[in-house]
Amino acid sequence: MSQFDLPDMGAMFQQAFDPVMKSVDGLRGILSDIVAQCEDPQEKKKFEETLKVISLQQAEVQREIPAMVAETTADITSSMERIKKQHARIGELSEQLKDLDRRSKETPPAPALPTGPSAATKAREHLKAIKGRAPALMNGQPTPLRDGLELRQRLMELVQPAVVNIRPKPLGNIWENWAPGGQSEPDPDNA
Repeated sequence: MSQFDLPDMGAMFQQAFDPVMKSVDGLRGILSDIVAQCEDPQEKKKFEETLKVISLQQAEVQREIPAMVAETTADITSSMERIKKQHARIGELSEQLKDLDRRSKETPPAPALPTGPSAATKAREHLKAIKGRAPALMNGQPTPLRDGLELRQRLMELVQPAVVNIRPKPLGNIWENWAPGGQSEPDPDNA
């Protein structure tokens, strides 16, 4: 018998129930004898009523109790079947876990990670290089800003078209066009 097998509860009930019913049958037999031997009609009537009540109750017990026992036995049996199924499922899951554990121990180790510097390390080095190219502070003060001429010139180029073919005027010597007495010859470019 396994741990989930039940004894025959119907047989166990009958084994305990039959002696009780035999005792009641014996009591009814005794009361029948008393009724047969009783000469007082009032006493005889009391014993007959008692015998009748005992017989009715015995019939009701014999009708109700075995049906209740059979129903309870069926409920217990179905519950035990569910427990057996759950126990079997637990056994299956336990075997699956053991198999997965065995397979996890058999799997090769994960591949080694690259030995070079990580992306984070490379990023830190790049930031350090950028910071090294930044203008140095002069006595703890930032480099002063320029007047912005170059910025204005570039912004103006975006709005105004660039002047093309403008030939710069050669400076030359300041004495080239100088004449004594303060008169200078006219510049051919400005004329």
